[in-house]
Amino acid sequence: MYGILCAISTFLETSVMSTYTNDGAGLWQREVHLYGSSRLGLHQVAVNLSNPAPENIITVGDITGKARTFERGNKFFELSNHLGNVLVTVSDRRRSTPNTGNPALVSRYQAVVLTAQDYYAFGMIMPGRSFQSTAYRYGFNGKENDNEVKGAGNQQDYGMRIYDPRVGRFLSIDPMQKKYPSISPFLYALNNPIVMIDRDGEDAIVSITRNKDGGGVIKVQTIVHITGATEDWRVMGYNSHAKKMYPEQTVNVEGKTWNIQYDIKYVYDKTFDASKMKEGENVLKIDPNTSMSGPNRTHVGPQTNQGLIAVEHRKYNEVIGHETGHLIGFNDQYTEIKTNDAGFGEYIKNKYNTKEDMAPGGTTYQILNKGRELKYSMSIANQGYENNNMQNNKGGFTNAQNLALVNKALSESAGNDGPFIIKGIFDSRGTPSQEDLQKAYESLEAKIQEAIKADKPQK
Repeated sequence: MYGILCAISTFLETSVMSTYTNDGAGLWQREVHLYGSSRLGLHQVAVNLSNPAPENIITVGDITGKARTFERGNKFFELSNHLGNVLVTVSDRRRSTPNTGNPALVSRYQAVVLTAQDYYAFGMIMPGRSFQSTAYRYGFNGKENDNEVKGAGNQQDYGMRIYDPRVGRFLSIDPMQKKYPSISPFLYALNNPIVMIDRDGEDAIVSITRNKDGGGVIKVQTIVHITGATEDWRVMGYNSHAKKMYPEQTVNVEGKTWNIQYDIKYVYDKTFDASKMKEGENVLKIDPNTSMSGPNRTHVGPQTNQGLIAVEHRKYNEVIGHETGHLIGFNDQYTEIKTNDAGFGEYIKNKYNTKEDMAPGGTTYQILNKGRELKYSMSIANQGYENNNMQNNKGGFTNAQNLALVNKALSESAGNDGPFIIKGIFDSRGTPSQEDLQKAYESLEAKIQEAIKADKPQK
């Protein structure tokens, strides 16, 4: 008898998807790993791939299908903390508790706990603080235990290196040691396991830094590649302006204070290939075919990390900073008013509301029809954003915007510290003042009235 453990990994990350054994008589699939944004647990199976069992075909009426038996108790779900340490695993099987008054009824269900353990800071399992009714391979930092060498939980495989949690040291030097010449290459997570983790035994990854009050620091980092029809010297101005446009700010979330920091860096690469961008990077292309206004104007594509900038806009640091805000996830803070919108229609109907106005050929009828035909539009800043249509009038982001960023970051991190990617727009739009809205409607109406007048034959 001999066994071979095989791991099938994903293309982008070395995440185990399934494991197999070969006992000499055939190849068996033993585990299927379960994932969301990270590993959730695993499903123990026993599928003979060399000699598959015959399919169970059943027919009910005119319907024919395959029948499979699903057995609970073979799925293991991880309950992990913010560092990825597996604290508890539970089964997909539940245990019922009968009602004391009527045993035929179920009072409640309880989870079936399969394993539980507490760790010291560097990952050693606390004596007397562990329980196992079945074996589970993953533990501290979510890494796989190599229990056959030094006992349960005393050695872990980090891919690049082997780790001993009892002494808090790797057994070989850090392949990234040149990056940290002043630090021992055998250390785990730069000797700071409370706020840092070591993903693969290579580089240390800083998590969200939490304060005693439950708040902390959230740092937004991105590299924006500037490419296309521009010059490299302009990037210096973009970087200088970014420090002013994206200042450090604080926001209170449910009584907890969060400090928001930005680290935005622009780099020039005239022939940059956007397909080779890494996660968290963005690109703004200076494009001769993009205009300063109109449907083909400077913009960032929806739900993308790429934007097009008109050549005439490249000299404006404010425009580059504004479009970078979209790349991060902030909304435009202006409202576009159109003559074929319901809001403009209500304005006209309220202003010209007599029976004659509303009748075919009347004033209301003519204005609304012409408005739908011409589709005039104009943009007005939302209240409080009159200076740059994204940030508040004093510079920086509003409290509502900062709240949206913190809530999005905490949601995306799923309780885990460490780097993660924020995708899509998270910022909600404001609204213009009623006074500005009224002026916009009046201006659009005047343009339509001029068009109607121009259409009438001259006497």
